[in-house]
Amino acid sequence: MALGLGQHHCCRFDSIPEVPCNGALIKVHYAGAYMASNIPIRSRAFSTGSSASDSTPNQLNLRAARNSVDEEDDSSDEEKLVILRNSSGRTKDVNSGGSPSLAPKIEICGRIEWLGEDVDEEMTNLDIGDAVLVLPDDESFQSSEYLEYVSVSKLSDLVLLPQALSMEAAVQIPTGAYSVLPVLKSVREHCLKSEYKDPPKALLVGTDELVRWAISLWPNIFGVLGDGCQLTLALQDDSSLWFEKFHESINLVQWDNDVYDAQLIERTEQVCHGKVDIILDLEGSPKFFKRSMSCLRTNGHAFIGKSTLNSSMKNFITKTFKKDVHVIYVDNGTTDDFQELIRAVINGQTQMLPYQVFTTTQAGEVRRALSSHSRPFRPIFKLIE
Repeated sequence: MALGLGQHHCCRFDSIPEVPCNGALIKVHYAGAYMASNIPIRSRAFSTGSSASDSTPNQLNLRAARNSVDEEDDSSDEEKLVILRNSSGRTKDVNSGGSPSLAPKIEICGRIEWLGEDVDEEMTNLDIGDAVLVLPDDESFQSSEYLEYVSVSKLSDLVLLPQALSMEAAVQIPTGAYSVLPVLKSVREHCLKSEYKDPPKALLVGTDELVRWAISLWPNIFGVLGDGCQLTLALQDDSSLWFEKFHESINLVQWDNDVYDAQLIERTEQVCHGKVDIILDLEGSPKFFKRSMSCLRTNGHAFIGKSTLNSSMKNFITKTFKKDVHVIYVDNGTTDDFQELIRAVINGQTQMLPYQVFTTTQAGEVRRALSSHSRPFRPIFKLIE
């Protein structure tokens, strides 16, 4: 049964994907590491089925996603999603005993294995063997499995990597360019257009990797504003251990899980010297969004990226915050954002996040690293021999 879902199609068969006529086949070389328990059920792009019996506790099970449009599929969209959820091995594809599995989400990097038969090579700067990043599907972009191959329907969804940037480093680019950079650019545009008497105060809330990218990009994005925004970062539990070593010019407020919201709100306003003008939400959690909005002044602005926005979060915002605040939903990044971030990294304007490369047999070590917010590096999987 074929699963043709999203722009980048896939199905359950363990075979090399067909090459789209106007697209390309990518052999994946490197992929980021995340806990799959954080991935929405509607994860569809780049996904394929696996069996729990095919994996060992400390080894990733690689699969080849197949793009099949020739086989008849009478199942409904809801049935397809159930099939994908139940067949993707989200809890057993890496570790036996039902432990949370690992997944690359949007972080994949590889080389073009083949171009579609209808591709006009004179009309593209891409060629077989080129190192590329893949622009995620806007609606369903997070992978639930590690794949050997990914078929891409349009060459415009590929970003060519310059030789100055290695694939193992560049695999982090999608998270920064797709989820974080657009939000920061929207805040910068807002600050330039608004007439704040004093530098605006901003509160940033987000998940680990998104926060790391945000504070890495912040000085470059807001350099044009002189004093710029006064940024305060809300961190959870032991996250401050890595933050203190990462950046010295951004304020920090600790949001401990065992402290009441009222106390955390008071603590935040003390660090920020009052209510803030801007909220940057890279978390997508109603609980944290409500807490941060309690620290926002009347008629303040809250920016939230669509890559972290799900339907329940949007419904919560619509029902809870009806007036006196402005909520801005920021579109996901484009290939232009990918290229902008690549240039910034190569030119030394933005630092790449520290990372460490692991083989597929070291999944156990990666899981232990991901369980600690204090880790000083991004775990990256090398998927080729």
